[in-house]
Amino acid sequence: TEASLGYYIFPLVAVLLGWLFHNERLRMTQAIAVLIAASGVAVLTYGLGTAPWLALSLAITFGLYGLIKKGLDLGPVVSVTAEIAILTPLALLVLLQTHNSGQGAFGTSVRDTLLLICAGPLTATPLILFSLAARRLAMASVGVLQYINPTLQFACAVVVFAEPFSPWHKAAFALIWTAVALYSVSSLLAEKHARRTSIAASALGTSVT
Repeated sequence: TEASLGYYIFPLVAVLLGWLFHNERLRMTQAIAVLIAASGVAVLTYGLGTAPWLALSLAITFGLYGLIKKGLDLGPVVSVTAEIAILTPLALLVLLQTHNSGQGAFGTSVRDTLLLICAGPLTATPLILFSLAARRLAMASVGVLQYINPTLQFACAVVVFAEPFSPWHKAAFALIWTAVALYSVSSLLAEKHARRTSIAASALGTSVT
């Protein structure tokens, strides 16, 4: 549930980062959506007695990750390969410690071992596609597409794993879903307007020629 909340907040963090670092225009509806989402986080903080630090950390760090990806003059395969190279020593240390404590799963069965091996490409492929998209799209557009992930996570949390979902969670998610709807509609309308303007300008240029 917290992971889902974090990924719902992330697109709005992406909007703020795009405004701060790439001078992307922050429309009034987007600003209102950010404020509504912030109020949802505040409600959850008040109700639970503590801030959803895991969700906030996820949203902020992943937003910064997208910001860095957008600024890198590297292909997606190269950038993800570099990330793996940097993290591999740390991962090996964690695996070594896990196996030494008798909690390792790799090599214990053919099924588990194959599933763990497949986890590599299943993780790398979306990251490569994300890197490619982050360089080609505005941060706001990247944010809109990110809503698919938390929706699936939320469904798994509540339906499959039956995680606790208190009235405070309901109130917070209702506010955040409202912000998501407002932001998404605003972004789609803006994109539609930009497309119409581009088509009109192209047609005008053709007629003048």
